[in-house]
Amino acid sequence: MKLNKKLTSILVTGAMIASIGGTTAMTSFATDTAAASEAAKANIVKYLEMANGVTNPNEAFTFEFKQVENGAPAVAIADATITPATTTSNTADEGAVYGTVSFTDVLKNANFEKAGVYEYVVSEKAGTNEEMTYDDSSYTIQITVKNKAGGGLEVTDIIGQKNEVVPGEEGETPQVVPGAKVDLTVTDPTVKPDGELPGKDEDNTEDPGSEAENGITVYGLTFDNNYQKTISEDPENIDPDPTDPSKGNYGVLGVTKTVVGDFADKVTAYPFEITMQAPANYTGEATVDAYIYTGDTKGDKVVVNLKGTTPFELADGQALVFDQLPAGMTYKVNEKLNTATVQNVDKYVASYAVLGDGAATKNDNAKGAALATEVIQMTDTNKDVATYTNTLEDEDVTPTGILMQNAPYILVATLAAGGLVIYLAKRREEEEEA
Repeated sequence: MKLNKKLTSILVTGAMIASIGGTTAMTSFATDTAAASEAAKANIVKYLEMANGVTNPNEAFTFEFKQVENGAPAVAIADATITPATTTSNTADEGAVYGTVSFTDVLKNANFEKAGVYEYVVSEKAGTNEEMTYDDSSYTIQITVKNKAGGGLEVTDIIGQKNEVVPGEEGETPQVVPGAKVDLTVTDPTVKPDGELPGKDEDNTEDPGSEAENGITVYGLTFDNNYQKTISEDPENIDPDPTDPSKGNYGVLGVTKTVVGDFADKVTAYPFEITMQAPANYTGEATVDAYIYTGDTKGDKVVVNLKGTTPFELADGQALVFDQLPAGMTYKVNEKLNTATVQNVDKYVASYAVLGDGAATKNDNAKGAALATEVIQMTDTNKDVATYTNTLEDEDVTPTGILMQNAPYILVATLAAGGLVIYLAKRREEEEEA
């Protein structure tokens, strides 16, 4: 899985922090430096994907180890808990933070009674956060323990395979079997691997067309969780205020329209477009519903593309309102001001003010020019209102249109009056002669 730089990807290389209960006298790896040499090379890798602008949930992720019966003595390994770090920056991958612990810490309290091959299935326990997608992968690992020259025990190898689920016949339970070989060595835990690994495509997913070197097709015991947060507002609470947008409730995002000027067109709908980009880790619907409000009255629905540009129109006193959006997405609003239906469109001056965490203003736009906001990111807390105002100053309009429109009628009336005067004068002249 390739780490997108638009994400805030949190990398924690976790050790399986384990403790073993028991009363039998056993040899401890805690005092065996030779054992640490192999154990230090093996790691569990925890990735947490979430968008920029989204707050780290600081959730502790738990991993369990179930021993597989293979004839070796029973040795329990306690659950491991990994909490993603929040402060260590990672220059190799923009926005990422990480921490590292190796298998050395897993085994430092693990006491084995005998040499042998100890086999475990490692998996992550699903948590209860509804906005978190938990990795359901599992791995089978083998820890080889041998007698050490001079006495004691040592770990000579730790290997693993990523398990695959094989569907059973109808009515049968699917079987979990070991699959791709795992390289447990993490040479640089600060960087999530991408397309450079053998047997992977550019997104670090399996590439059936290439042969993996030494049969290794999986990098580390990796568990990828995806945190997707939605910001929302109860539609019942939405209450736009065209006279003062700062006092109205425009859901999580509103775009308002106000037209100013004695001769301004307050009836025609002006063309807009909104460009949205959902976070790279977003897996929800491709569109979201917004609604046109006239004053505080809900009207037509606008289906908005979350990964593209959507046109819409607003007249004076109207607003486009969203009641939910994915946190971490970006938006950009553009008023085009190119409609032929608006008189004197080339004389309007557009301005905007974004109210909320995405605060921004622009009020020096050229007459008749389109006006777009900057690209603004929605965090998991902010709610924005982008207020657009079109102003048509009185001095920009010469009110001659009424006279020109009536000129033909005035001319006809003038000619008729002139003819009447001539007729009456001639008639009077004829009467005097008689």
